[in-house]
Amino acid sequence: MRILSICLPMLLLLACEREAQVELPASAPRIALGAFLTPSQEVELRVFETTHLYAAEDVPVERALVNLYEDDRFLARLEHDSAGVYRSSSLPKEGSVYRVEVTVEGLGTAVAQTSVPRAASLDSVNMTRFTGTSPRGGPLSRLELHFSDTDTPPEVLRVLQFLLL
Repeated sequence: MRILSICLPMLLLLACEREAQVELPASAPRIALGAFLTPSQEVELRVFETTHLYAAEDVPVERALVNLYEDDRFLARLEHDSAGVYRSSSLPKEGSVYRVEVTVEGLGTAVAQTSVPRAASLDSVNMTRFTGTSPRGGPLSRLELHFSDTDTPPEVLRVLQFLLL
């Protein structure tokens, strides 16, 4: 009887699934951009055309004019490489601000901007054993990593803390 009282409500909940059809209005395609800038890799930008939410695949843009700016100065025109991928041999610099302007006939222009943060240095590592007890009764230890960088004022602490079981 106890098994039936547990299983019956679960079966009823599982059987009550209903598929909902939501009509989403179509919208005009727009430019979508994706990139990850790091000082150790050449600039690579992916350019796509937006699609309907239910579309199965992205639509890469093959004929875009892609200009890259570093600290508001023209740096390079990215060259088309493969399906929606545009590249430059430029290596991003730490602390610089990058802007990309992408123009696609029929879609207009999209602009995106980001910066490449300066690398943080690891100043110290502190390990404190047995700082408490875990919910299961085991001992906890604390690991602290202290960082600094040139962009952060000295009164701001950059610390990562981990509790270790």
